[in-house]
Amino acid sequence: MKKKSTDLFGGFTLNDIIEKLFSSKKLQPVLDRTVEQMMRVKSGLDTIMPMALGAFNLPSAEDIRRLNNEVAKLDSKLETLSKMLTVNKKVKRKKPAKKVKPSAQVSHEETKKDTSSPGTEESQQ
Repeated sequence: MKKKSTDLFGGFTLNDIIEKLFSSKKLQPVLDRTVEQMMRVKSGLDTIMPMALGAFNLPSAEDIRRLNNEVAKLDSKLETLSKMLTVNKKVKRKKPAKKVKPSAQVSHEETKKDTSSPGTEESQQ
């Protein structure tokens, strides 16, 4: 009993077939024209696609690239500002301001009254 061949190309690999096609001198002008036409179609699509996408309010690849560049610039600026704030906070923490408690101020004023001369209190009354 004979086995059915599952090989679609009669024992040749796909690479062998492609090599033979591209090395054929008769096929070369056809391939050149095909590639040239494909490049013209691509050029036309590159021109038309941004307009078509704009009609549907969708961003083009160029729009996305431009936005990514803007986001990268803003991210860089944000990192710089963040570093500046961190350095600023560290500087402020090194020199904390002295705060006077309100109760300390009152007791300080009371001590002034207590230490004032007795004659001044009577003259105020």
